[in-house]
Amino acid sequence: MASSSSGRVVGGTIPQKEVTVFVLDTYSSMNNPYSSSSSSGQHQQTRLECAKEALESWISDLMIQSKLNEVGVVLLKTIETSHHLDEDDFPNLTFLPEGVVTRPTIQLLRRLQKVECSSQDSIRGDIMDGLVIAADALRRRTLGKRCNRSIVILTDASHEVLIQEKQVLRVVDSLREMDCKLHVIGLDFTESAIFDRALRQSDAAVENRKRKENNEEDDGTQMEESSNEEEDDNDTRISSSSTDNSGSYSDDDDEDDDCASRKRDTERFLISVARLTGGSVRAANSMKQMLEQNLGKRIPKSARKKCSFLLAPTIDPLDVRVYLILSKTNLPTLKREAKLLGEDGKTPLVDGLGNFVTSELETTTDHFDAVDKQMGVDETSRTRAVKYGSDWIPLNDFDLRGLKRRSDVNITVLGYSDQSNIIGSSRGLLMGPSYGVSPDGTSRRAEATLAALAIAMHRLSSCAICTYVKTQDADPLLTVLFPHVITKKITSSSGKENEDDKEYRLVLLQLPFCGDVVKLTTPSLEEHCTPDKKAVCDALIDSMMLPPSFEYSKIPNPAIRSFRKTVVQRAIHPQKSDTVVSARGEWFDVPASPTFQNCIKNLRTTFPIVARKKTTGRRRHNNNNNNNDDVGNLKKIYDPFVDDDSSQDTI
Repeated sequence: MASSSSGRVVGGTIPQKEVTVFVLDTYSSMNNPYSSSSSSGQHQQTRLECAKEALESWISDLMIQSKLNEVGVVLLKTIETSHHLDEDDFPNLTFLPEGVVTRPTIQLLRRLQKVECSSQDSIRGDIMDGLVIAADALRRRTLGKRCNRSIVILTDASHEVLIQEKQVLRVVDSLREMDCKLHVIGLDFTESAIFDRALRQSDAAVENRKRKENNEEDDGTQMEESSNEEEDDNDTRISSSSTDNSGSYSDDDDEDDDCASRKRDTERFLISVARLTGGSVRAANSMKQMLEQNLGKRIPKSARKKCSFLLAPTIDPLDVRVYLILSKTNLPTLKREAKLLGEDGKTPLVDGLGNFVTSELETTTDHFDAVDKQMGVDETSRTRAVKYGSDWIPLNDFDLRGLKRRSDVNITVLGYSDQSNIIGSSRGLLMGPSYGVSPDGTSRRAEATLAALAIAMHRLSSCAICTYVKTQDADPLLTVLFPHVITKKITSSSGKENEDDKEYRLVLLQLPFCGDVVKLTTPSLEEHCTPDKKAVCDALIDSMMLPPSFEYSKIPNPAIRSFRKTVVQRAIHPQKSDTVVSARGEWFDVPASPTFQNCIKNLRTTFPIVARKKTTGRRRHNNNNNNNDDVGNLKKIYDPFVDDDSSQDTI
């Protein structure tokens, strides 16, 4: 549940379908090496190769998340022209697949791998033309439908961009009408900007008037009017301006400055469009930063359940929605099928496409009489039982249903407690996944009540102790309802910056019962530690401190990422059936400080590795060979700070 500081609640259901159009720049500058794309001694990827790898990862994620998701890809600066609009007005653009937005396929991924940089720099098909094609295709496909729309541009912003003011306004109005966000992944960009919501129409009108006034006073040192008389008077071209009379650059330094100025102007233009649509411009200076961008995640249907919220015994229930906030992601289960053999019983059957003919596996369980092993026990003669000591107490499904508590899905508030009693106490334990509670979007009464409850609990530093019936007639869970506040910096319509905007949310967490807590007794470690040993450990921790920008929520599961990359590569290249792509080393390479090695040496000196005797289940007494037995029972201890090749035995 989210509400503004004034109490307005943002609720309602989230569409399941994701429709995304990607715009990929293939200008010749995309063939330049990408910064930090690889380590020394390895092949350094180009900007286009990194962009294609990131695009392949995002499309494959959309394919795995839901079969309803749809994508489209617009290629800029291509020799050929292929899309659904007039090719004379928008040349040198290619729309995949076949000019329509549709469900992603393996053929689309294979075509993306064959995309190369354009060999001609003077052709059209810039970012603005690609944005027009993407917005029009998205509108034709999703107009009047419930879905999450977005446009993602991958570019280095190095080519010329022709900007027509009327065209830009039409595109922005269309994106705002569709509630479509524009995300830009800038390769080697210098500026970033993330906007939580689209700029309001009134604020946009004020900024447009101010911009026109500034443009009239400005001499136009960065924006140069086009020399083509057929173009509109409002047309501007983001291009280089430091040229001599012959049309060539005066020297290499001027050319670099012009390219940097053109790139900077294009970045600012993309930021302004993203602000109007509530999107983002992210400066990705490495492959890792590109892949960790969170461009939207689908919420499972089962997470948004209808629920009744009982605030007090005398208040009518509120209609709310409960949805998962955290859910562990697991590898998909593999489907096992049996190959069908031919008449000879050895050769597998193959269909017309060359695939094996398979059949699903079924598991059946038979029970036999304890006395007569050959007689099967009919299903009506079986019953379930619970072991109680040495006896078996019969309990069938009807008995178990009688033990359940009859209740609908609901959250019932039992009372309130201070947050320090739950979080700050030594016995305060939380368990299970976290859930969010929001109004269902149809009741203003529920919106106002939940907003007031979240604000009041935040001001009083309290929480609500509740029971949560997760499914109908299920056993109630003991839960706690916390207020969660997110503070954001916004710019008001009056131009005042850094104004705080608070969003209040309600988070539901499960509390354990007394039988759920395992009581463990561990001895204190304080007596084994001296001040010198503490100082050594403190120095090691300081040398391994992560940077302040570390965000754990952007680190994907390496096992799942390796699995998905392997599936994609085998789908694209079926002839390489033994290909296994590992991604375990992409996200955990944290550079250590220069003092790290010295701290490791001090740690080894302070805590030496001592050999121990190999213990066995029985003691053997041999007075004649005691020394030999001790030497033979010494076991090598593995040192995790030394490589396997350089490890030494310590006795």
